[in-house]
Amino acid sequence: MTPLIDKRQVLSDIKKAQQLFDPLRELYKRIPATTCDRQARCCTLIPEVSYIELLHMIRALGRLPQAAAMATLKLEAPGPFNGSEADVNTLLSRL
Repeated sequence: MTPLIDKRQVLSDIKKAQQLFDPLRELYKRIPATTCDRQARCCTLIPEVSYIELLHMIRALGRLPQAAAMATLKLEAPGPFNGSEADVNTLLSRL
């Protein structure tokens, strides 16, 4: 079965998109804070995400400590996690 996400392509695209991540963070800073006490636990209308945003999220997950990354994805920790390319591949395989 062919995977929906080509890991090599995503990793390559993350490297190419590096220059866009700082401007993206600046845009995020302009979005007003929300007041929802549910912290998106019950949202049914998921906002659209651009490919650049997805790459930014994947890179950010790859830089988190193991427990934080797995908790964010609501997965059990599979083993040591240090943000390496292999660890990013593990995260991508679980998306």
